[in-house]
Amino acid sequence: MSLSTEVLADQSQPLQTAAEDGLAALIYHVSTLAHSDVPVNELVERTGSLVLYSLHADSIRIRLQDAPSGSPATFSDSRTHRVAALESFLFSRPIAVRGVQYGHLEISVSDAKWPVSALLSVAETVVALLGQRAEMEELRSALSALREQAEDLRNRRHLDVLLTRASGIVATERKWPVGKAQEWIRQEALRQGYPLLRYAERLVLAQTLSRRLAPARPGLPLRRTA
Repeated sequence: MSLSTEVLADQSQPLQTAAEDGLAALIYHVSTLAHSDVPVNELVERTGSLVLYSLHADSIRIRLQDAPSGSPATFSDSRTHRVAALESFLFSRPIAVRGVQYGHLEISVSDAKWPVSALLSVAETVVALLGQRAEMEELRSALSALREQAEDLRNRRHLDVLLTRASGIVATERKWPVGKAQEWIRQEALRQGYPLLRYAERLVLAQTLSRRLAPARPGLPLRRTA
């Protein structure tokens, strides 16, 4: 190897290291965003800008499902307008996790400063990170929906119990059938502007207080009972 060849090899080593560091920094920032609490639309926009300028890409297009909003977040930008035939790297792949598709990523680079294998690895990593975030958002939305359903069931159960007790109280006092007592409670709650649950609670509370303050015997002062 000649002296000039050795000098060129020595000079190219720092450049290659710097390039590899740039790709690693890009993945680090995208990973940080993907695992943060930023909204999906902000994640897509910032990731697109990072990839576009870090890879000196000609264009990038990202579409990623946003479960909370129910519609996809999109980002599209380009730095130059080159002929497709000049592209040295074109990546186009669906963003999918475990067979579920969440979006699509497309990157084109015509003047690549890195080997195609390195660019491919970066693009695949970005796809994986975006897919994981989309899957996590879908799981969070599903969990939130389940919690709302469970809360609704608890409220319905609580209402059923209170309405049954209140209907029994009214039916006993007025000597009505339970069905008629329940219908009366519903009508009274509506007439007085109370939610049905609150009106049933008032009836049960009033009956409980009247028991505790019931007189020991007719004609005697009221006394508290256990």
